[in-house]
Amino acid sequence: MIKNNNLMSVATMSKTLGLMLLVSCSSASAMPHDGVNHAAHAEVAQTANAAQQKTTELTKATVRKIDLAEGKITLKHEAIQNIGMPAMTMVFKVADPAMLQGIAVDDAVLFAAEKQDRKLLITALEKQQKP
Repeated sequence: MIKNNNLMSVATMSKTLGLMLLVSCSSASAMPHDGVNHAAHAEVAQTANAAQQKTTELTKATVRKIDLAEGKITLKHEAIQNIGMPAMTMVFKVADPAMLQGIAVDDAVLFAAEKQDRKLLITALEKQQKP
């Protein structure tokens, strides 16, 4: 008889715990969300935007060659911080060939480059004004 009492109390305990869980879940979903600080969501978004802008810092360079047909530009550039590349002269593909319009050999430019599909791609390019 002792074994039956133990089995019964395990079954009773299991039902009780199940009911407690059910009640706690339903009361949590019924709680008002008026006290939620939605401004925190905006702060997170602003932080993410700032991080994105920081990674696309513009780098100074001088144009050495332009290939309009291929959408490529050769730049002698300073170190590119966001991808950890030292200063050098190299060829880049541009995200949009229209970015090359108005750019000429020997122009001073500012640019942003990113790694996409294991290749470097210029995502921003602007001609610097001569002093």
